[in-house]
Amino acid sequence: MRRIIVLFRKLRFVVQEKSPFIMDSSEQRKAYLRRIIQKDSLDDIYSDERKSQWNALSRDDQKKVMESKVFIGFAKVSGVVVAPFEHDNAEPPFPDIRVIVQDSTYYFELGEITDEGLARGVSDAIKTGNNTGGPFSEGDPLLRMFREKCLRTYSTDGNPVDLVLFYSKQYPYDPLAHLKLNSVEIDKLVADSQFTRIWLYTDWYPQQILWKRSR
Repeated sequence: MRRIIVLFRKLRFVVQEKSPFIMDSSEQRKAYLRRIIQKDSLDDIYSDERKSQWNALSRDDQKKVMESKVFIGFAKVSGVVVAPFEHDNAEPPFPDIRVIVQDSTYYFELGEITDEGLARGVSDAIKTGNNTGGPFSEGDPLLRMFREKCLRTYSTDGNPVDLVLFYSKQYPYDPLAHLKLNSVEIDKLVADSQFTRIWLYTDWYPQQILWKRSR
């Protein structure tokens, strides 16, 4: 019996250390990210295999996947990063994304603009499969995100950081009108913030930069 236990432990060690089919959480996250970037057909989006791959990720890894997806889309249309796939998901108190720009470290903090009620509805729809609708605010979430991000201090080890505010769940109907309406407060928030540049980006097709401000 003792010999069987020893053999089992050796076999388990070999499987854990040698098997090429076992991926750690970072590899699983990157594999799923590559899939959703490269395969956007409805058949793949709603496939059981893709759903299973998503559910296998931790909640933290799911969050990082969505941040990476948004960052890659933003980087492609803005042109600020040559190789957007080559980035790291940083942990607080650092900004969300760490990447190399012109041979130097550069950070990007992300902030999604969405009405809280709409966000809950989208989350419930994903979980239950039932689509729900209702009214939502356009201006309040935009101003709230400016306040939340610009008043915060980030660790960057002296490296620059940009802020990317983005639309994903909520469609950007007329954000420029709300920026103009709240221009006095937004200008002060930007001027007093840590960010080198602030971008407004939509992940809705066609992906594009809606607004940009340098400090």
